Amino acid sequence: MKRWLSIDELIALSLPGLPSERSALSRKANKENWEKRKRDTGKRGVTYEYLITSLPTHSQAVLTQTTDIVEPEPSNVLSQDSQKVLLQRMLGSLTEDEAEALNQVLVRKGVEFILLLLNDVNLQLLQLSSEEKERALRLITQIREGASSDSEGKELSNPAHKQAS
Repeated sequence: MKRWLSIDELIALSLPGLPSERSALSRKANKENWEKRKRDTGKRGVTYEYLITSLPTHSQAVLTQTTDIVEPEPSNVLSQDSQKVLLQRMLGSLTEDEAEALNQVLVRKGVEFILLLLNDVNLQLLQLSSEEKERALRLITQIREGASSDSEGKELSNPAHKQAS
């Protein structure tokens, strides 16, 4: 089954939401950064094929439901290249004001995260082993549920003692 289709093949499929003229479809593919590769046709000029997963979501859905041309992705995990293309498409669709607002949020949240990492308590928590983190989370859950008596507190503060008894 094919995972790459040329402009002519896409036009022949008459997919909803896609232009029916070669030049318009080619412009749309370039504008939306569809993943493409060159195909040797033996003729002059260059023919590109486009990865099905780069097409708009509704076109992908129609292709996978109505034809046997497309082989579904082997898993729900996107390849690193597909992730980059998707991110580029999303960022490219933002207005200048939206892009600036996103940039400000990312900078602010990044700084907040770094400041959290500089906190001694947080650094200690991050350095705990997986087992210690699980025990700490269980302890927090038990405390929140109201386990506050002295005897329970002693048992909770020393899980090894609790397991031994």
